[in-house]
Amino acid sequence: MVKLHFSLNIALNVAKQNKRVLIFSLEMGEEELYNRLLAAESEIELKRIQRNRFDLNDKDTINKLLIARDTLSNLESIYRCFSYTYYNCY
Repeated sequence: MVKLHFSLNIALNVAKQNKRVLIFSLEMGEEELYNRLLAAESEIELKRIQRNRFDLNDKDTINKLLIARDTLSNLESIYRCFSYTYYNCY
């Protein structure tokens, strides 16, 4: 998974520079890749995101997640393709 983490990190940084990026995965679906991008951007452990383990009173963690979500949703230059719908890039 180190290669995937490294490549997603590169893709995220390139997309932040308003350059187009295509993420194509034969092994993971959209939700799994999005969770990895969210973990990288929010600096929150991936397992916590996958298991949905958050204390709603922990405002710092919730704030990090919301900021990361907003950042990812504003990156229009990331195009995602997945094995089960590889014709449908969006």
